Amino acid sequence: MLIAALVVAPLLPVLQDGGVEAADRGLELGPLEGRQDRPAVRQDLPAELGPAAETAAGGQGPLGAALAVEDVWMDGDEGPLVPGDEPLLLGPWARIDERGIASGNMRFGGWLRSSVTFAERVGPSELSSEVFSELDDLRLIVSSRFEGIDLVLASEASDGDPELTHAYAFGRFDNNHEWIVGRFRVPFLNGSVVDEDQLLFLDRTLIGETYDVDELGVGVRGSYPFASFSAALQNASDQARDALRGTIRTSFHLEGQAQPRTERVAELKRRPVTALTLAYTDDATLPTGDAYAVSLDFARDGHRLSVEWLDLGESLGGGQPYHATLASALDDEGLEIGVRYQDLDDGSNTQRYGAVLARSLYADLVRWQAAIEQTDSDDPALDGLGVRAGIVLSL
Repeated sequence: MLIAALVVAPLLPVLQDGGVEAADRGLELGPLEGRQDRPAVRQDLPAELGPAAETAAGGQGPLGAALAVEDVWMDGDEGPLVPGDEPLLLGPWARIDERGIASGNMRFGGWLRSSVTFAERVGPSELSSEVFSELDDLRLIVSSRFEGIDLVLASEASDGDPELTHAYAFGRFDNNHEWIVGRFRVPFLNGSVVDEDQLLFLDRTLIGETYDVDELGVGVRGSYPFASFSAALQNASDQARDALRGTIRTSFHLEGQAQPRTERVAELKRRPVTALTLAYTDDATLPTGDAYAVSLDFARDGHRLSVEWLDLGESLGGGQPYHATLASALDDEGLEIGVRYQDLDDGSNTQRYGAVLARSLYADLVRWQAAIEQTDSDDPALDGLGVRAGIVLSL
């Protein structure tokens, strides 16, 4: 019944308005009512998933207004942003936006993240400290369009050999529905679908890290006024590839603005968001590998509150972990501050408290972050204090 409700709920606005024909009256792939008063090029609305779309609207990104955006198909669950030129390639669940360098029918983009960490851990009998630097990740994205079908390849290296993270094709059924086939990110948690260069802290949340998974499969997405859904059937966590993972995610955009796939509050300073998301996933490899998630995102006047809660099956530990993040934009130049609390609800009573300060420079091409996080846990491997400073270079 829960799964049926998640699928049917977002369809109601369309059915009540005459089905797909009514949906076709609006812009592609997004809320179609109440958005007709947007300017042809937004000067005041930030990106759906990071600085990219605002970049296209003359905002903070490196390519400026030369990259106007019409629609964005990302897991942020929102459709059209700005009437204008359609981007070369925007893909679901793995954010491929209009940032980057275009050459003919190809577009190249990506990011590099590096950090320095001071860690102090409380061992069973002594206190240990260490300082180390690392390449967090280097991502290269190549995209193209052929006969109305978008193709994406993404490779990532992190202190090791590069590996293919995404390889998929996607296209449209109609103005409100899209499909995807290939290797793409499991569309479950907000904390796992956010790309690394859009994180507020230097790392994902603890539960977001767990579900940051890319697998082979197929998926569909629908976007309607004030609601949207994503559904996917992908390979599960087994190595034999004979089990499947099913995922469905429904978002309700209570103000007509979907939950954006970014943790950065500066992107939402002039864009109110109130979004409720329900999600379910089931890993058939495990006897009880299912999980439910509820998330709430509220942003107003440069402040943002994000909460995400899970209910895990017995094979996944049976806990109910959650996290809450409160962030604020301190100015109009990309200076942000945030605090976060996480509770894993595990057998070790693991909790984490953190604070971060971040700043964007050079039209968002460079971003630095400084964070401090304290982890309290009965597990000595987790218990301790971490101070980190990092830099992000984005195309």
